[in-house]
Amino acid sequence: FPSHDTERVTVAKLKLNSAIENYLNALDRLAACILRGYVPEQEYKLDYRDVINGAVKNYEPNFGGVQKKFRNVLEIYDKWKTE
Repeated sequence: FPSHDTERVTVAKLKLNSAIENYLNALDRLAACILRGYVPEQEYKLDYRDVINGAVKNYEPNFGGVQKKFRNVLEIYDKWKTE
C-alpha cells in the first residue's frame, strides 16, 4: 500500500505542476494582449492587477532565473507595480 500512496502523490504533483504551468501560460497570453493594445489596458488593469501580482508572488520559482519564463507577465507586473 505505501508504494501506491507514493505513486498517487507523484501523479498529483505532476498534475498540479501542469495546471500551474497552464495557468501561467494563460496569464502570459493575457499580458501579451494587454501590452500589444488588443484590449483596453486600464480596464484590464482594474480586473487583473491583483491576479498578476498574486501569480508572480505565489509562483515565483516558475518564472525562472536567467532564462525568464512568462516575460509578458513579468513586464506587465513591473509596469503596474510602479503605477
